[in-house]
Amino acid sequence: MSEIRNLLPDPHPVSVSHWTRIGGGESDIQVNIIANNDLPQLEVRNSTGGDGRGVGLLMDLPEGEYVFGLYLHWANAYNIGDQWIEVKQGDVILADCGYNGYGKYYLTRFDVAQNADIQIILYLPTSSSNSRFISRYLLLMTKGDWDTMRNLKNSDGTAANVRWFA
Repeated sequence: MSEIRNLLPDPHPVSVSHWTRIGGGESDIQVNIIANNDLPQLEVRNSTGGDGRGVGLLMDLPEGEYVFGLYLHWANAYNIGDQWIEVKQGDVILADCGYNGYGKYYLTRFDVAQNADIQIILYLPTSSSNSRFISRYLLLMTKGDWDTMRNLKNSDGTAANVRWFA
């Protein structure tokens, strides 16, 4: 079997160092790692309100098909369909995913046409002060690795249902 890789530098996450603030500064957007039952989670808070705010992660990826996913543990102030996840290459949107509730796993697939820096953006609710989200189980992998992971079987031949790994 070939190696399956999570390409994120900190998929647990245990540090906020890879995430940059989008649309505001430190006083507007707070980014923290919090623990829930010893499980590290990324917490992002919009303390002053304002449109287009969130956090971004810059990744240098070779040409190929990719899958980005995360588990949204908790969120407030979103409306169904609000902008939530966006993957960009420069000003070009490669993929996006609207908000559809918390307590679920979100996935977005995208293609990179040539070696490029891409930015994964997680948006906060529009114009709402004190809004926040908490996420965990972050994953970025090639679509081939995703398909291989999802097709893994237990020793008895049943589906293993693996959705994330660090």
